[in-house]
Amino acid sequence: MARDPQVPLHEISDADVEDIPRPAAQQHVLQFPASLVNVTPWRHFAAIIFLASIDMALNVSAGAAAANVGAKLNHKAVTSQVLRIGAQAGAIKSAITTFREIVLMAKINFVFRMLMLLTFSSFGICLVLTAQVSNQVLGETPKELLIAALVASIPLFFESIRDLEPKPEENGGNESVDLGPYSRPIISVCLIGADALGGYVFARMASNQGIPISNYRAACSAGAVFGTLTFLARAITGIIVSIQLTRSDHITTIFGRFELITPEPIILSEEEYQTMERTKRRMMAKFLKRLEYGTQFFPRLAARLLCCVPMNREKKRELQSELRNGSSRREGGVVNDFRSLAIMAGLQSDESLSNSS
Repeated sequence: MARDPQVPLHEISDADVEDIPRPAAQQHVLQFPASLVNVTPWRHFAAIIFLASIDMALNVSAGAAAANVGAKLNHKAVTSQVLRIGAQAGAIKSAITTFREIVLMAKINFVFRMLMLLTFSSFGICLVLTAQVSNQVLGETPKELLIAALVASIPLFFESIRDLEPKPEENGGNESVDLGPYSRPIISVCLIGADALGGYVFARMASNQGIPISNYRAACSAGAVFGTLTFLARAITGIIVSIQLTRSDHITTIFGRFELITPEPIILSEEEYQTMERTKRRMMAKFLKRLEYGTQFFPRLAARLLCCVPMNREKKRELQSELRNGSSRREGGVVNDFRSLAIMAGLQSDESLSNSS
């Protein structure tokens, strides 16, 4: 009910106050785009365990088979201890690569990610396996074998090509287009030749270091056998993860059911929106100021570094003068460009810029 304009304000009741029209508060809506979400996360955990188990089983078999071939070609008796050591080496290698992939699935910082890649790459795996086998067979780990393992790890970089969880990418909500991870099992066919070369290099380097552990043919054959079975592990897991059922509203893989979900919009008041805009403008202004500083700093740094360059003294002074003068000439133009850009973006006003200059 509308308020009677003839009634004084001090005589208005509480019920009439609620009927007084008020201007609608301005609100701002932030709407994030739709994204694929796994609505069955328990399947993701089960799939990782299943794929890691397949990889572990085939790597254990590969280690035992490689030890069997190596012992036979070296004319040694194939005992249960030989097969056990080979199987343990395959299990350790599979466990290290699986642990690395599980850790890298998490959102970790760049430094820790690079540390993980270096530690659990082919270099780290070869050193760990060499130390484990040497301690069981020789009772110690000679540094000559560690050097040989470090050199042999160079052709074994294909051991790092493995991805247990390729993520489907949304394309119009209908199909997956991320085919890069699915091609990695095909690339891993290079494991056969790379492992054979790695076995040969390891035996050759150990022999050159004064520890002939195997003839070259046996080491090469054992590496080829190990690479063949590990390639089968990559191929099987790659085929399993590449199987997916695409529907109009979801994608189903071994890792779960992915649906296109639109998040709820976020409603901001006018005060919150203005605070957010001021923060954005402040951050952009700091970024432009740093760019302006960089255009002045690097030419001057180059002029100072010329003193370390062996060249004619007069020519050096001429170049230093050109760099300093060019920096000062460019400084005015670049600063004006940045200030014009700041004005266009609404970061600063003409008066504040003229006062700061």
